Parts: sequence; C-alpha cells; structure tokens
Amino acid sequence: MRWTEDQLSKEYKEHVIFKNLDSFSEFYDFISINSYSFLPDGLPGTFPNIDTYIFSAIRGTIDSVRLLLKNAHLNDAFAIVRKYFDEVLLDVYMTVYRQEQIKKNPEVLLFTVERVKQWMDESFRIPKYDDMIKYFERSESYRSLFAYFDFEKRYRKIRELLDDNMHMNSYQLMITNDNEVYNQYRTRYLNLLNTCMNDLFRYHFASSIYLNPHYFMASDHVDCLDLGLTPPEGSENWIANIAQRMFDNIIKPHKDLALFLLNNVYLEIECNYD
Repeated sequence: MRWTEDQLSKEYKEHVIFKNLDSFSEFYDFISINSYSFLPDGLPGTFPNIDTYIFSAIRGTIDSVRLLLKNAHLNDAFAIVRKYFDEVLLDVYMTVYRQEQIKKNPEVLLFTVERVKQWMDESFRIPKYDDMIKYFERSESYRSLFAYFDFEKRYRKIRELLDDNMHMNSYQLMITNDNEVYNQYRTRYLNLLNTCMNDLFRYHFASSIYLNPHYFMASDHVDCLDLGLTPPEGSENWIANIAQRMFDNIIKPHKDLALFLLNNVYLEIECNYD
C-alpha cells in the first residue's frame, strides 16, 4: 500500500505548526518584496537589495519544512530548521556588521563593506556560530536587543536538538523520517519543532524590525508618491498590517521584548497592555 497523507492522524494534520509555517512564509514573502527598492547598506550600486533575495531564500526554506512535514519526514524537517537557524544568524550578522562598518566610516560617502562584497563573490565565509554570538554580545548598536535572547542556554539547546537530528544521533530520531511506521512520538516532535521555529522566527523578526524598520513600513506613503498624491501626514511611520499581526502573535506575549521594541523602533506599532 502506497503511503498517503490520509494515513496521518487528525491531530497531526491539524497541528498548529502548519498554520505558523504559513504565516512565516507569508511574512518572508512580504519583507522580500518590501525591501526590494531600498539601497542595501554598505553595497553602493547594488540593485536590487541583496536582502530581498536573502528573505526570499529563507521563505523557500520555510516552504521546504512545510513540505517535509506534510509528508511526515520529521527528521529531515528538523535538519532543514537547522539550516533556517544558520540563515537567520547569517542575515542578522551581515546586517549588524554592515551598519557598524558604515558608522565607523561616516566620512566616506557610499562606503563599501568589503567583507559582505567578498561573501557575495564567494571569497569569504561567515564566522562560526560562537564567533558570531561573541560579536553580537560586544556590538554597541545591537547588544541591547541581543540581551533579550538567551543564546547561552535556550538557543544553544535548540541548536543541539537540531544538530542531533541533522546527524541522527539516536535511533529514535532517525525513524521519525519513516512515515509508514506507527510512531507514538510524532506529535511530541511536532511540538518541539514548533517551539524551535517560533523562537527562531521571534529572534529574526525582532532583529529585523530593530535594524531595518523601513522594511516593515506600510505601503501607503510610497503608493501616494507613486500616484503623485500627497501622502497622509505621518504615513512614513505606519507599520504594514502583516508586520503588525506578526508582532501581536510572536512579540507581544513577551512583554519586556515588546516594550523594548516599542521604545526603540520609530514605527507606530500598536501594543497595549491592560
């Protein structure tokens, strides 16, 4: 008998992770498009913005996770989330590094960050995980946000869990890739994977809106300019609806982090605590 998705339990097929992955994919699609017309920091003359393609590539990774889970290949899904972990760190590192290098060279108009250019040319490899974490911890512009994320314990444990799946460090992890055998732990592993994805997305969303808030702008201001109309007053500070929804779902439950972003991002983010 050939395996079909119908063989999965209702509990599995209706797990919240599938709704979350749809939301994450939609968000990365939005920010990929929204960042397109902005000039990339530290790369004068580069068009379109390289961040556009970084975000769209990450969306592809999210879609791959969803496809694997639809086929109940959980071990492979964990391995791809390990890739997502690296993509998130790469994007944040490249952004922080570019912005800090530009601040160190304010007198140079259209300063080029050579390390990023070399990465694009495949002549530079990004630092190792521990080196990037140390860089974030001592970064003057970014460490205040980074302090809200426990990379010493929580994110290290997430990475270890993902590594265990990547390298099949146990028999039980390996057989989660077999969608034809009964596995009483499938829902448990979905719960674990959902937690990993939420934590990684929260970190990436918070870092991105803090470092590049203009990527999260509503389109009203630019749309009016394109039509030759006068934009509504203050519309350059409006946040896009999808970004507001993701903030509500992912950031707002973490009050300290939410308040930090409200106080350090110029966008008009709605967030009330009664």
